[in-house]
Amino acid sequence: MTTMETYGRALVEQTALFADTAAAGAVDAPVPTCLGWTMRELVEHLGQTQHWVASMVEDRAADPSQLPTSFSPLPTDPAGWSAWLADGASRLATACLDAEPDAPVWNPSGDGRTGTQFWLRRIVAETVIHRADAAAAAGVTYELDPGLAADVITDQLAMLTSPAWPCRCPPRQQRCAATARPCTCMRTTAPATGSSNAAPKARPGSTDAPTPT
Repeated sequence: MTTMETYGRALVEQTALFADTAAAGAVDAPVPTCLGWTMRELVEHLGQTQHWVASMVEDRAADPSQLPTSFSPLPTDPAGWSAWLADGASRLATACLDAEPDAPVWNPSGDGRTGTQFWLRRIVAETVIHRADAAAAAGVTYELDPGLAADVITDQLAMLTSPAWPCRCPPRQQRCAATARPCTCMRTTAPATGSSNAAPKARPGSTDAPTPT
């Protein structure tokens, strides 16, 4: 099994676990690790991000001018969230595995990896992290394979030290990266409206897709 296949499988599995965790909590439950968000907004963010990145890879978007401009809307009925999430994860995993190793897909980190290598690993990490957020909101136990946990940490550190990080991240995160101190940044933008034209929200203090900053 190749590394891309391993990440693809992890993405699908972690997304299913995220969906189950989200279903265990109330849709309007506050997310203590993402202040100001509810479970609904957390699900919307992760699902829209996965669908958006899948479209990018499918379309072979090679630079920011070619990035998708529409976003998959969160199903109104929470009963449809699990299938919507599963579809986004499956689309992204399949798109990355179907792409040629050197397919022209934008890598915002500028670290030399191909776009498919960057995005598949990055979204696995995002899903793992947001599953922890969902568990905190639902009040359920969170468990993660140690090997996958280590890989997520490695990916986060790779992002913090990537060539493009200083020009994309908020100033406070630059200071945190430079001093290796914990960073607790707050979201200051208004929540997305839920329309298909609203950009997926970024997690407080993160550089989440769709447009890493």
